[in-house]
Amino acid sequence: ATVKSKLQTECGTVGTDKDCVYDVTLADGNLKITGLEAGGYVIEFTAVGFFPRTITTQVAPSTDVAQQEVIMVPLGSLQGQVNDDTAAPVQGVTLRLLKGTEVVATTTTSATGEYLFSRKLLPTTYTVEVVSSNYSSTPRSVVGALAATLNLDVVVRGLSLITGEVKQLELLKGEFEPYETSDFN
Repeated sequence: ATVKSKLQTECGTVGTDKDCVYDVTLADGNLKITGLEAGGYVIEFTAVGFFPRTITTQVAPSTDVAQQEVIMVPLGSLQGQVNDDTAAPVQGVTLRLLKGTEVVATTTTSATGEYLFSRKLLPTTYTVEVVSSNYSSTPRSVVGALAATLNLDVVVRGLSLITGEVKQLELLKGEFEPYETSDFN
């Protein structure tokens, strides 16, 4: 937890996080903030994998205890399986979870083609894309939801490399002759 500001101006400027430093300890699942004087405070609670919560609370004069219950809501998760176009699971494919152009997380598929982005999604739109030199796919969109696990399966198509010699027909000779491939764009 972070005390973002004291509502009165004795502790920095209202609405800022400067000059307001308090000791925060965790014991038995309870946070204890010490050193607060009487007055109103804005407190922000953050934890990895949870949606941040901000509360406003009052501390009464001459009291040691002012309890607030704060329920932290987990971020959403996204799971699924990556299969090729024959429905076979694909191992070792890297997936990126994007919010706009920002990479939120990356993961790699398991031996069974499964992937998981655990507690990464806010309630907004994301794109899942495959990053592979061996496979291609169309990026997929998904809307995140708090405290939910969404499923999104992805189908990839194997890339092929075609090699060979390019020849052109010389009509006057009636023969095929090698064609210079540097002329291709």
